[in-house]
Amino acid sequence: MPKPKSLPTIQSCRLFSVLSYGIVLAGVLLGSTARGDLVTSATLSINFDGDAFAAAADEVALQNVGVALTPGQSFMEFGLHADASMPGRPAPNSIVTDFRDLRNLWVRPSTSNLDYSFDSAALNRLSFDPSTIASSGAKGAATFSGGDSFWYANDAVIATGSSWLQFGNYELHYDGARVDADNSGWLLTNTFLQTLPLFDIRNLSIGSVPADTSLAGNLLLSGDLHITDEFSTSWYMESGLNVGSFSFAGVTAVPEPSGVSALLVIAAGRVLIRRRRRRPSTVK
Repeated sequence: MPKPKSLPTIQSCRLFSVLSYGIVLAGVLLGSTARGDLVTSATLSINFDGDAFAAAADEVALQNVGVALTPGQSFMEFGLHADASMPGRPAPNSIVTDFRDLRNLWVRPSTSNLDYSFDSAALNRLSFDPSTIASSGAKGAATFSGGDSFWYANDAVIATGSSWLQFGNYELHYDGARVDADNSGWLLTNTFLQTLPLFDIRNLSIGSVPADTSLAGNLLLSGDLHITDEFSTSWYMESGLNVGSFSFAGVTAVPEPSGVSALLVIAAGRVLIRRRRRRPSTVK
């Protein structure tokens, strides 16, 4: 009488189920990761409107704290720019303390084509789906070193003890909660000493070429910079004021599979090899 054919044991059936689940899960993870593009390098250029900053004071808010601006004087003046570090105090002479003596002789430096250095080592880099970025934005941020400093040119502000401020180490990112009739949801945030959203981006223009495994893609953004409510509250500037424009050009790549996905595939393969080598149990 012939022996019955070998049948898998309950244990091997369970093993096969776990294996199948792992392969399916790995495929889902790998598939979702492959749909995103990651910014691997980028340039950021800003054109500030020096006249807009000079007249950027929120006079009502200043009056509420007892500061009446001196008529005929600028609120603040652009001082210095640095493209890889913070610029520091915008005074040409260390003796100058409140910049009052600079007012009549001051020649404003160029506020055009201010460039910043991309931080390729930053965590949580900007990533996005090229097919939905126009409607859904992006995750993470493109981070840049460098910054800008301004000095107060109004006697009433100087009398409060304020002399200058600087901001920079910008993050370009997207926040869907900021989208409204005017704002795109994209913004530039200061990360020097504190995290403070500075400029909401309006009139946004987006261009993107998807990357693939053998060819880099790109992401192009440009638009107008408007004072955020947060910046207005902190530094008594007119909220929503247009103070310049920006352009961003990023090189993108398809990210490698996540560590979890890769481990699942490897583990599944090893289990399958071991199972094939094992002698199957038989029904006696």
